[in-house]
Amino acid sequence: MSDKNKRKNVVLLLEMIVLTAVIVALQTIKVEWTVDLINVLCVVPVLLGCVISDNLGGAWIGFVFGLCAMFRPSVAGFIKTNVSAGVCACLMIGTIAGVLTSIVYNRLAVKKNRTLATFAAAFVWPAVRNLLIIVLYFLFFRAYYMRIGLDDGSSSSLFFKGTALLAVVEFALGAVISPIIAKLVKLNEKKLIKAGDEDENNGL
Repeated sequence: MSDKNKRKNVVLLLEMIVLTAVIVALQTIKVEWTVDLINVLCVVPVLLGCVISDNLGGAWIGFVFGLCAMFRPSVAGFIKTNVSAGVCACLMIGTIAGVLTSIVYNRLAVKKNRTLATFAAAFVWPAVRNLLIIVLYFLFFRAYYMRIGLDDGSSSSLFFKGTALLAVVEFALGAVISPIIAKLVKLNEKKLIKAGDEDENNGL
């Protein structure tokens, strides 16, 4: 690896560390009624992380999101019913959603314009994440809640509608900020190129 690429990778790594810290900070807010709001706000650093990095970076951002989400009271309640499935579900949901978001962005950014690619990524993250939440709930958790009388069918319907609504709100925010993120990504790419050029000029 050339010194130019090393400098660019260091800058990118620092950016990913900052975005990771933002996600952790948001997810550790201990006001339970804001749990949905927190997920919505996390769309911003998650999208940025997925589009400025490669697929591995998208996986990392999604993994961090899922890891932090496990410790929120509302999610912890699900995990207690089936610990192994709950932990795996949280980590898998975030990681898969992050990877697919990065893949979609990187594929479209090459063939189409950056704004369209960001818009598509803004759709993929909430769509995949919330779809997986619904599927895994019915696979691993619904039977338990039915057994203890907390899911009589109407509860499942309410859960489905609430999760779908959350996905729509997350996508709406992502769609609105897509042009801004596209511009930030363009500026970031210029910064990375400049950082590499500075090393070359300095003979590093």
